[in-house]
Amino acid sequence: REAQIAETAKLDALRAQINPHFLFNTLNTIAMKARTDPEEARRLLVRLSDFLRYAIKHTGHLAPLGEEYFFVRTYLFLERARFGDRLKVRYDVDPQCLSLPVPVLTIQPLVENAVKHGIASQPEGGLVELKARLEPIGGVLRIRVTDNGVGIENSRLVSLLSVGNGDHSALANIYERLVRLYGGRASLDVTSSEGKGTTVSLSLPIGTT
Repeated sequence: REAQIAETAKLDALRAQINPHFLFNTLNTIAMKARTDPEEARRLLVRLSDFLRYAIKHTGHLAPLGEEYFFVRTYLFLERARFGDRLKVRYDVDPQCLSLPVPVLTIQPLVENAVKHGIASQPEGGLVELKARLEPIGGVLRIRVTDNGVGIENSRLVSLLSVGNGDHSALANIYERLVRLYGGRASLDVTSSEGKGTTVSLSLPIGTT
């Protein structure tokens, strides 16, 4: 019972970490579009509504990858309205993975980190890629979020999964939830090269939570 309460608290913490700057920037983009392109502004409002509804009202600790995938695509749709051609996106998700269960609010924070910390500060922008594959032998779902942004200093890589680490606290929160849900059978790995980009790899056992 204590473990369940703790896990619920972690999920609530992730919900509470919806980036207020993202919401402000999105609303500002919608306000500008309302004058120049009302139909696009309407589409953005619908997508923002979808985003908030899923983030705030989703119940349970697991969801099909397809739902999390839709959530990620909604988030990136809104961000691309702001960044324009500076933000390029590539999806490489095997359809057979879409029905597999994954922890709720796990993938979108990884993608948000790629945009916020990897791409946003580059004048030319960059590429964010989401890839998902199932390895039938061993029953492992592998999800990878990659960007070709500014990268992370080696001195910071060690502390990325530590609780209370400022901008990356959501990453540490996800890592803790994985440990609680899978008992060490899941993994979250971060590799990065300064000036070249960052890759976050998530491995989840299927049917063993």
